[in-house]
Amino acid sequence: MPAVALVALAAPAFVPSLARVAQLEVSRAALHAGLRAAVATVPGVLAAAATGRPELVWAALGGWLTSLADAGGAFRTRARAIAAFLAAAPVLTVVGGLVAGQRLLAVALVAAVAAGGGLLRAAGDVGATLGVLLASVFSAALAMPATRAQAVAHAVWLLAGGTWAAALALVVWPVRPYGPARQAAADVVRALAALARALRDAAADGGVPDAGTPDAVAARFADLVRTRHAPV
Repeated sequence: MPAVALVALAAPAFVPSLARVAQLEVSRAALHAGLRAAVATVPGVLAAAATGRPELVWAALGGWLTSLADAGGAFRTRARAIAAFLAAAPVLTVVGGLVAGQRLLAVALVAAVAAGGGLLRAAGDVGATLGVLLASVFSAALAMPATRAQAVAHAVWLLAGGTWAAALALVVWPVRPYGPARQAAADVVRALAALARALRDAAADGGVPDAGTPDAVAARFADLVRTRHAPV
């Protein structure tokens, strides 16, 4: 029996299970990502309140926006998105703080940053997210006029909070929503291979494979998935 036919016959046995696993893990991942963003953000707010230094709120902003810059996907994609945000956001913080009192220049730069952020959509969802986040940073900086020293301090605190969030996202608390679903899919492929071997061996022995009907193939396949591999 061709492998394609086996897949078609056995699909009803595993597709609903994979869908449930994926949906469940994505929901869990959203919860974990939200909690992780809170852990990245709250320390800056608490520090600002405890010390009476409002500039520390920039650490909270950096932690929060860096958490949002982690759009998911492969580790390399996530790391690049976070690195791009952490490279550009401090620069925009300094520039925004310095030009905050110059209305015409501020308006022109807001338009430029917004246009540049819009063009990042060409890079896909990750680029679109970065464009929004960078425009948000620049807008926040414009709301807080600063001297050169203050603007640099704001950028440093933003970078510190963002670095903390990056460490959480990439090292300490990575969220892998599709890990269990990938494992389940791998178990399905292994079970399908085992079923194909059983049918081949039966045919080689001159017997008639005991899985000649679609229902028999699907039932045997489901049994292999349940018994030969650890549950997700």
